[in-house]
Amino acid sequence: MVHESVNLADDDAWFVEVDWHPVGYVDEGAFVTQSSASLLEKGRDNDRLLSERQGEDPGEHRIVRYVEEPELIGDQHIVTWVEEFATTEKEERRLDCYAVKLTRKGYFMYSITDVARAHQELCLRAVRLAAARTTPASGQAYTDHSSFFDHKAKFDLAAIVTGANLLR
Repeated sequence: MVHESVNLADDDAWFVEVDWHPVGYVDEGAFVTQSSASLLEKGRDNDRLLSERQGEDPGEHRIVRYVEEPELIGDQHIVTWVEEFATTEKEERRLDCYAVKLTRKGYFMYSITDVARAHQELCLRAVRLAAARTTPASGQAYTDHSSFFDHKAKFDLAAIVTGANLLR
């Protein structure tokens, strides 16, 4: 998704990438009981492992911190967060903004990547708004889940936030 006033030819152009992951019902699980520090440490470890698996130097890209800590908006089953990262290619640190909206049979992932720190608030609001405006088809909302009939994902919400689901 691209805002109408964004010129894609500009160096600082941004867009919201939307991905649908039909993995089954993702349990919010123990996400709310985990500290941001714990999620960040797991995220750093998983980022390093994913880089190694892809044949990249793990030091080329590293998560520095959460600029906005993962926050669950419980009544909407949405989690948002912003990661600050450093690369060997650029001197300045950049941001990746994420939102996840859980549904009965999977989740939507909204992301804006490689954004200047000056655009932090716009970045976070854009992914949060996109997630909040997404309405699953009738009977497909997160709260429509039936443990008897529905397939369950092999990971929980914390695994999505930390990237552990990408290592499966």
